[in-house]
Amino acid sequence: MGNFWGPVGKWARGLVGAFIQGGATTITVMIVDPQTFNIADGLGNVGVVALVSGGLGAALFLSKHPLPVWLGGE
Repeated sequence: MGNFWGPVGKWARGLVGAFIQGGATTITVMIVDPQTFNIADGLGNVGVVALVSGGLGAALFLSKHPLPVWLGGE
């Protein structure tokens, strides 16, 4: 089981980190256009930007780092 959790755990942490990094783009968008993207009135817009940016970051990570092969048993 050690062979499985090592590479997969590292891969999963990288995937989550890529999604969070993509979501950090939302903060930049809120700074650039606070009229449209704000917590009070534009929460839906902020959510869409966070999902799209996070999804793109995760997709980029997956294109460079596919799921590692499990080397231990069945």
